[in-house]
Amino acid sequence: MIDIHSHLLPLIDDGCKSFEDSIKTLQEMESKGIKKIILTPHYIKGSNFSCNNKEKKKLFKELQKQAKEKNIKVELYLGNEIYFDYDLEGLIKNDEVMTLNDSKYILFELPMSNKINNLKEVIFDLRSKGLVPILAHPERYSYFQNKPDELISLIEQGCLFQGNLGSLIGLYGKRSKKCLKTLIKHNLIQFMATDVHHHNSKNILLLDEGIKELDKLVGKEDSKSLISENPLKVIYNQEIRIKNPKNFKSFLKFF
Repeated sequence: MIDIHSHLLPLIDDGCKSFEDSIKTLQEMESKGIKKIILTPHYIKGSNFSCNNKEKKKLFKELQKQAKEKNIKVELYLGNEIYFDYDLEGLIKNDEVMTLNDSKYILFELPMSNKINNLKEVIFDLRSKGLVPILAHPERYSYFQNKPDELISLIEQGCLFQGNLGSLIGLYGKRSKKCLKTLIKHNLIQFMATDVHHHNSKNILLLDEGIKELDKLVGKEDSKSLISENPLKVIYNQEIRIKNPKNFKSFLKFF
């Protein structure tokens, strides 16, 4: 597995609280067969979670050093999970946030309950600037749970979607679980990731269970695309092949 969403960079968000915590988490992830990880600390402008790139890179180099000393073979990369801002491009230009491994791919999140009405316009603008937005865990937003068909228009604007493996086994509640399963079945998810925050996290302890559930839903070949092949293309800044969404009639009836 290659993980494009994690909170292992210590001391700057609600993830790992120390380098020791980060190292323990890395060891757990390595034991689960994870080969490459993009560290994506939260960035929320105007909050305590607003560490800029200069400071992130210092912490990143120190974590790489300690991981090497512990003989951890997992390859580490740097990025951000950016809380929605109308000027995402400006945050990048001002060296506040990072794309995923300095690629064209940018991971962002939305408010859990308050819908952003002009999201399509922001996505269109990012695409026109050569950036590819990836929305983190769409299954967790209440408005997409209620109106999942709206994801279609976002895909048409050029947005990609990353689901949390933990959602498949109920770690974020029943509605997130049901929503994500249906999104996956209808070709609306391009990546699956851990969103791990600390060691001894159920997102890692139950990772095998989540992957097995994914295998059941789409088969091992498509599962591999979601947890390995597509994430690798992000790291190497390559194009992602998008499948056409399946018929939505049964999808909407389900909800």
